[in-house]
Amino acid sequence: RLGKRSRQIPPLGSDATHTMNIQERFAAETAKSADEQAKAFLYSFVLEFQGNFEEVLDLCKEFKTFIPDWQLDSDTPSEELEEDALHRLLESRGETQTVAAVRETLVEIDLDKNHKTSFLEFALWKYSHTLTEFFAPAEGATPELLAALEAAIKAWEKVEAEKAARAAEFARLEAIVDSNPSGVKAMAARNTIEQMKSEDELARNRAEVTAAAKKRQAERNMKSGDGGAARAAALKKEEARLAAEAEAKRNKEKAEREASRARLKAKSSLWE
Repeated sequence: RLGKRSRQIPPLGSDATHTMNIQERFAAETAKSADEQAKAFLYSFVLEFQGNFEEVLDLCKEFKTFIPDWQLDSDTPSEELEEDALHRLLESRGETQTVAAVRETLVEIDLDKNHKTSFLEFALWKYSHTLTEFFAPAEGATPELLAALEAAIKAWEKVEAEKAARAAEFARLEAIVDSNPSGVKAMAARNTIEQMKSEDELARNRAEVTAAAKKRQAERNMKSGDGGAARAAALKKEEARLAAEAEAKRNKEKAEREASRARLKAKSSLWE
């Protein structure tokens, strides 16, 4: 859903102090990382994204891929998109526009008029929300509902971190194989790669199942909307059960990995 109306920082009434306060709060929000902006956006519109919070987090993840490395590595790192990066992002999402159209879109998105686009600006524009709505208290968002959302976000972040670690390990092992294909280390790396590829699909997606369970619990809480103590207690109990189950599975998998490494080490020693 693309925004169609102007997104200027709203002059809330005739109170200049109030308007300046909105501007200062907006500047403070956009000074945060893109990930923090995505979370703030979700907390403000928690009921709108009940059961579908990943949409915003995935959008943020996509947004960050268009931030050039030189911006992140500079003395004053920035996670805002320049005009050309915004153009590429829109094109990648099938929202191809001419350069002139992108500049018109930037005028609409760029609330602070710094000719750059923060993730918060992009999200407000995409979902047709205003700063007034963003800073207004979220109706019906009880502490229990926000806590459930936070738990679901943490589970999502854990899954993403595990995916990234797995991809990095694949890359490391493949580099070993490429550096000396006939070496002993390359043989061990190949064995590990094959072992990782042949892992049971259910085991590899276990963390995703846990995250999905927390998501469903958060969705049930949001739909009921009363935030009662019984519901909060039930959620806490379920989270504890899932955590204990995940810990037991991690311990089992760790033991299996250590046993596998020992076997590979023993096998590799025969070639040394």
